[in-house]
Amino acid sequence: AKYVANQTVSEEEKAAKKREQIEKQLLDARKKLMPEAVDFISTLYSAQTERDLERVETEKKQSDEYFEDQYAKIDRLNEHGSLTDEQTEPRKALLAEQEKRRQAELEQQQVEIQTRQAQFDKRMAILNAIINTSVAVTKALPNLILAGIVAAQGAVQVAAIAAQPIPKYAKGTKDHPGGPFIGGDGGRSEMIITPDGN
Repeated sequence: AKYVANQTVSEEEKAAKKREQIEKQLLDARKKLMPEAVDFISTLYSAQTERDLERVETEKKQSDEYFEDQYAKIDRLNEHGSLTDEQTEPRKALLAEQEKRRQAELEQQQVEIQTRQAQFDKRMAILNAIINTSVAVTKALPNLILAGIVAAQGAVQVAAIAAQPIPKYAKGTKDHPGGPFIGGDGGRSEMIITPDGN
């Protein structure tokens, strides 16, 4: 009975060690896969944002072409005498109002797409900080004080990322072709250094 009990304990210890080994391997695999999965999701989302922005740009070009064509038609009708000057100006004014509304609509779509991307980027940055913190805490775990310090640093990093505002313009703009942006956010004066150093 004692021999059987010893053998049973021995087998259970081996099985426990094997389970522990498998769990460690799974944990290591998860640590490796999580950042890769986050990067993959970020790449997919960014590609979709790029496609959405390209679609809006295409719509802007088509809109510009359409309104140019409409202005040209009004001018041709005026030149051929089908429209008088008194009839031409109100039609052009109405067309200009329609063009302005369409441009504002397309610019709003562009801002919404860029804002969604900025919000997504912020969430991914928080997720990456959490993943990196958990990996660092796991590595530091034999030393509880060090693990606590690492966890606290990770929490500070996550809080800092979460506190960053989503970039935007105070009153909108038509002149900035890049992504979302804050420049003084409506203040009286500001200094901005552009990517080319100006």
